[in-house]
Amino acid sequence: MANVMALRRRPTFEDPNDSDDLLQDLLDSPADAYEDQDDVGGKELPLQIIEWHKIIQDIKEISRESRGSRKVADLASKLETRADVLEWTAPNGFGFLHYLLQDGEAARCCQDKVIMAILQHDPDSIERAVDGDEHPLTLAIINSYDTLTAVMIYWLQNKHLTRLLRNDKGEGKRCIKAAFDALRSEKPLKQLAACKLVGWATESMLKGVVTEDNLSPLQVAVMFDQGYVDAKLQPKLVKLLLKRYEGSIHDQVSPGRYRIDTGEIVLKQSITVYEWHKRTADRFKSARKALEQQSQSTSDRNSQGNTTSQRQGQRQQGRDTSGWLPVAKPTANLQRKQSFPHPPADGSNTNSISVKVANNEEEKLSQNQPTGAEKEQQVPGETKASKSLALGRVQGQKTRENGPMNQEAFDNLGKKKLADAEEASKEVKLGLQESYLRATILTPKGGDIGEFVEEDETKIKQFFANDMQNVEIGLHLGNQPQGEPMTEAGIRKFFKDTKFNSILAYVSLPQAPVKLSPSKSKFAPPQYRDERLFYFHWLHEEKKVNKILKLIVDDTKQPHRDEVIEEAIRGLPESEDGLTHDFKVEILKWRKIDLDPTTILQAAPNVREIHLDWSGNNVALRGWSALDGLPQLEQLRQVHLTYTQDVESTHRTARNVKEFKDRLSNCRAEQNEQAAASRDAGTVGVQPPKTQTQNHNQAATKPPILIRRYPEIEVIEHPKLEGGTEISPLSSAGRTSVPKHKWINCMREFVSFIPDLPNEMKDLNLGLMASKRVTVALIDDGVDLFTSGLAPFSDRFIPGVSFDRSSDGHSSREWSSRGGHGTLMAKLILAVCPYADIITYRVLMRPDKATGMLTPDAQSAAKAIKDAVERDVDIISMSWTVSRPADETDDKGFNLLKNIMHEAVGTYSGNKSTPLLFCAAADDGIGGNNGNVELPSNMNWRELFCIGAATNALQTWVKVTNPNERHFFFPGVDVPDLRQNFQYAYESPETDPYGNSGSSIACALAAGQAALILHCVKLGIYYTKRTELDKMTPQEKITEEDLKRVKRFEPMRAAFEAVCTENLSNHKVSYPAQRFERATDSMRKMDERGRLVSPGRFEPVASLVRNLIGWRDR
Repeated sequence: MANVMALRRRPTFEDPNDSDDLLQDLLDSPADAYEDQDDVGGKELPLQIIEWHKIIQDIKEISRESRGSRKVADLASKLETRADVLEWTAPNGFGFLHYLLQDGEAARCCQDKVIMAILQHDPDSIERAVDGDEHPLTLAIINSYDTLTAVMIYWLQNKHLTRLLRNDKGEGKRCIKAAFDALRSEKPLKQLAACKLVGWATESMLKGVVTEDNLSPLQVAVMFDQGYVDAKLQPKLVKLLLKRYEGSIHDQVSPGRYRIDTGEIVLKQSITVYEWHKRTADRFKSARKALEQQSQSTSDRNSQGNTTSQRQGQRQQGRDTSGWLPVAKPTANLQRKQSFPHPPADGSNTNSISVKVANNEEEKLSQNQPTGAEKEQQVPGETKASKSLALGRVQGQKTRENGPMNQEAFDNLGKKKLADAEEASKEVKLGLQESYLRATILTPKGGDIGEFVEEDETKIKQFFANDMQNVEIGLHLGNQPQGEPMTEAGIRKFFKDTKFNSILAYVSLPQAPVKLSPSKSKFAPPQYRDERLFYFHWLHEEKKVNKILKLIVDDTKQPHRDEVIEEAIRGLPESEDGLTHDFKVEILKWRKIDLDPTTILQAAPNVREIHLDWSGNNVALRGWSALDGLPQLEQLRQVHLTYTQDVESTHRTARNVKEFKDRLSNCRAEQNEQAAASRDAGTVGVQPPKTQTQNHNQAATKPPILIRRYPEIEVIEHPKLEGGTEISPLSSAGRTSVPKHKWINCMREFVSFIPDLPNEMKDLNLGLMASKRVTVALIDDGVDLFTSGLAPFSDRFIPGVSFDRSSDGHSSREWSSRGGHGTLMAKLILAVCPYADIITYRVLMRPDKATGMLTPDAQSAAKAIKDAVERDVDIISMSWTVSRPADETDDKGFNLLKNIMHEAVGTYSGNKSTPLLFCAAADDGIGGNNGNVELPSNMNWRELFCIGAATNALQTWVKVTNPNERHFFFPGVDVPDLRQNFQYAYESPETDPYGNSGSSIACALAAGQAALILHCVKLGIYYTKRTELDKMTPQEKITEEDLKRVKRFEPMRAAFEAVCTENLSNHKVSYPAQRFERATDSMRKMDERGRLVSPGRFEPVASLVRNLIGWRDR
């Protein structure tokens, strides 16, 4: 191995341990070899297999030799010349590495120099699976072949081989799973190896990975014992996992029993990853304290305690130096197929042999048994792991030069490791805090601010268990009345006893100036260059804030100088009298017109999201988009551009903005091309790992080349009309002016690919039910049909009936709304199913005696329901509740409504045309109705859908009354109003004055989803009729009988359940991504290929229908 191979460097993660001594850091002393004989007999073998077996025997013979021995070097040199044997592969891809892995003893004891010599002949074998088996690296991890694992990872880094980790076949997921299972095994995988694998992983590889213990990789990494194992690497591993898959911060630890090193943790309900870290820390430290007391008690009773301590020290000599803590749970082996037989153990050349597969499970069990000396010293009921923990020692700790460690040395070692683990725990918690708080304030891709609704801070703090109960996670001073100054004395007094977290999610500062307190000496110079620098000095020096994730400063009038902005955000460390902090801002909204890009680069080099106020001058756009402008921000992902459209013509402004986007995109592409070229040009010498006698400070190779992939920059426009009113945002990353709510986005994208009922439906001899549009009766306070938002859908509205009366006795017509509630419900229904016809009903609205809110009059609501049933509508939407009057003598209308509802659900006289009824749950809070009966939500009839509101995070809204009695939950919290063309309108990125919450919102969306399902069934009927029937099975055909069936309650309920998921409260929440997105993707691909034409375009819709209703089993 004296020769040096020039290999291209792999991109590596930012880690000081990522050095030329990587292999040395990864390697462990090989485990004790074991003996296992292979049977022989019966099968002809290629000559290469015979040679392979001889090499296996050679490997076993030197198993107990040291790494620097002559025999190891001779075998490695010999193998370098055996290309004819080691490069040979069978037709199915089976190579020597696979053969080696089938011999447990050889695989476990093979020396690193030997493995290096083997891999240089066939490095691709690391990622080559054979006959459906796992990849060699995954197998090596599963079976704790640590030297093999270390060398393979070393080769993956230096040979640019990571296909198994980056393809879409699942090998990467299984490798990651094996690695994190191994972190908790009897002989755990080194965290450095796990860091390497995670560093090469993609988000899709980490998403959904669950270990045998039902934990995600992040949940394994944050466990306190991992910090005890390696206090330096644990925080880095956690940080890397959060960087590669930011969404993992939201994955909760499920209820159940979890075995850890020091016992068991029982969870009765789901907890956050932050609380999981705290639980494991508490359990670890309490168990350690108890075991120390037990050890001390045993030592006091044992007259030979000193001798025992000496024996314990002696057993440390010759063990590996990894610093790993044993875990009391072995990793289960993966059963593998024997791809090739082994020659006889004696090395004889025979063509007639048979094979016995090595029993690796027995090998591991035998290794876990204590030796005779260990048995003598074990306390009954005490495991090796717990004893090591109690004494403060771990496997592999180095002994003193003058002899083995004594008991005092072990105790001191344990105390130091515990102290180091405590420091690692602090870093882990800070990393989790930063990641979760970041998730609460980042703008989602596309600029749909409503897609991520900022949660109430009390709910955010629940993530941190009890750590944030009396701690502020943000500072908002942005609502100061214009012109009214704030005072330093007032701020200090108000926040005197307030504790701020070291990481703040946001800081919002007003335009108003700050009146500073007078200096104690009239001759003292001013403390700040600008009075508003006080905020930043006060936060950092007095409130100990180290990081601000989102900074908002209103600076449109009398703006600060650029140097003041730089000092406020990042400090001026080179200045003698300037501020020296660095808040590491990631989202910057410093509202200064045409903010200098140099100032941005200096103040916030790590910014991910920047909000810019643009004057309309094209010079500013060109400066921002120059290669040495915003593209120099390596983490930048979003640019929010706010501007007024009265500076230049609309055409000129649009052209300038488009060129701005193009320049940013081109700069990013150029940066990534340059990074790729640097990677391809960088070659370094890959040398064999250093022996124990070599100086570790010697620089044998060049430093690794760090390859970065610059993220795409998305530009989101916030144009303002003359006068300052902001209109809907326009995103450069997709279609413009899309709704902000994720649920509605998903449904709208689906319906954008499906048409109205084809005109040919009338020529297919179909009944009226199948050939006409779905009809929805909307019973509410009327609909403003002549608004610009509903004008494009004027043909969707069928004249209804008004049961309302004006003050002069005339009827108020149903085409106008009293309070706008019915208008919003109509928009929501059409947003989900734009092909439904809506019959509008306006009912009399009366103020509720308890709350004062307008509610439908029971008698007029009953009349509307009866009329809708008689008109044979498909769906009735009732987004309201009516309470029973307190005075029982005044409940005539209430009883009428109850009876009409009873009739409407088809429980009288065999009604064959029962509409699907949807009503809203009451929103009085749990038990908030004080036992009062409310209709329709308190109806016990099975054929009535009662819908409750859910948050955008799929959780049940706290205001829903009796949530366990509701059928389904749909989005209904902070759903913004739908304005012109169903675009969400709002005045600023932070606030949305048109947001709405309530189960009435959820009810309208549920009615819209039911209408959409019926519409898809009708399209499926059309597809069946237009397709050659002899090519379709009965299960594939969609008929009019199917339509009649799905119009009934139980089949529609089954369809709803097919697109639902259960939330933390075990309630069924609509989650259309499970079904509709698949059909959307299929139609999108058809559209890209020009195949979205009838009748084939309806195949994805027909497939969706079959899956929703479950007709495959018909």
